[in-house]
Amino acid sequence: MGTEAELDVWAAGLVYQPDIVLTHATALDQLGEEPNSETIAAFLPRVQKAVDQMISVRGM
Repeated sequence: MGTEAELDVWAAGLVYQPDIVLTHATALDQLGEEPNSETIAAFLPRVQKAVDQMISVRGM
């Protein structure tokens, strides 16, 4: 591994609704209150896949 993940966090009011990939509540549901680094590392590729799919649908 050895790479750092980066996650941008914005207030929901500043984000165009279709651009929301993951809400805080959903992240807590899927990761738990205090996830360890292994749990997060396994989860981030799924989030990245969702972002990649959203971008490809828009043709960016």
